Amino acid sequence: MKRFILTISIITLIFEILMFPKDAAYYATIGLKLWFDTMIPALFPFMVISSLIIRLDIAPLIISFLHPFLNLLFKTNHYCEYAIMLGFLCGYPMGAVIIRDLMKENKITTMQAEYLLAFCNNIGPVFFFSIVLPIFRPEIHIFLFIGMYIIPFLYGIILRYTVYKKAFENTKKIRIPKEKENKSFSSAFTDAINQAVSSVLFLGACMIFFNMLRFLPVKFFSDNIILQTFFCWLLEINGAITATAKIYSDGLAFPALFMIPLMQIGGLSCIMQTMGILSNCDCNILKHFLHKCIQALFWLFLMLSVLFIFPE
Repeated sequence: MKRFILTISIITLIFEILMFPKDAAYYATIGLKLWFDTMIPALFPFMVISSLIIRLDIAPLIISFLHPFLNLLFKTNHYCEYAIMLGFLCGYPMGAVIIRDLMKENKITTMQAEYLLAFCNNIGPVFFFSIVLPIFRPEIHIFLFIGMYIIPFLYGIILRYTVYKKAFENTKKIRIPKEKENKSFSSAFTDAINQAVSSVLFLGACMIFFNMLRFLPVKFFSDNIILQTFFCWLLEINGAITATAKIYSDGLAFPALFMIPLMQIGGLSCIMQTMGILSNCDCNILKHFLHKCIQALFWLFLMLSVLFIFPE
């Protein structure tokens, strides 16, 4: 039955693209431009540098200044703390990339990786402060910040002492294979470049594909801007932000604030990017998705409170 539904969906999608080729090409071009103008310059250098840090095993040195604070809260280790720091500072999908690299270098276990994925793979603060916050009234900026970063941070602390309590108990030091010991800089740099190129190409392909699919809600819900925006959130975050800005400026504050927590999930594009990055790892992506949905629900309750306190 699943295969039948999938086959029908793919055939229908091909038919729709053939019916509206100009619209599909237009939105695909938007995705290509976003990837080329934003993702490559913003992510590629960080991917290379972070991969070098992990491969040369200097992450503990990098995180040492924050270790007392993070260890007090999370009781993890230097490598997990490194993933937490960069996951929040560098933004999506660097969290998933760092976790994958740590697993490949045998720095963390699968259970520790699933714990980190639950709250470290978020939208970056540069994008959030420069693109998202200016859309909304200054009075509610603090609530948006709490929803985007404070809720995941606190959620991670709670998970550490509940669901993933045993992830850091009685764990022996992971044995690093001899071929990964004392890796030279040239070897580490070559591996980092190759991995970053592969990752950024895959991420770009996802961004182009799911941006292209935005022509579907635009065509099918041409008379309903709210449904258009909602389905954009299910597909790709950049287009969804643009659509949300429009409905908010048009005075539709309730649906705009009601949908903004979906940014915590990131749509199909973010989900598929995370799945692709972790395709050769043993992490349970379904758990990652469920944790993101729970955090989005907490954010939704917060936004409903905001609408009660600051009626538009």
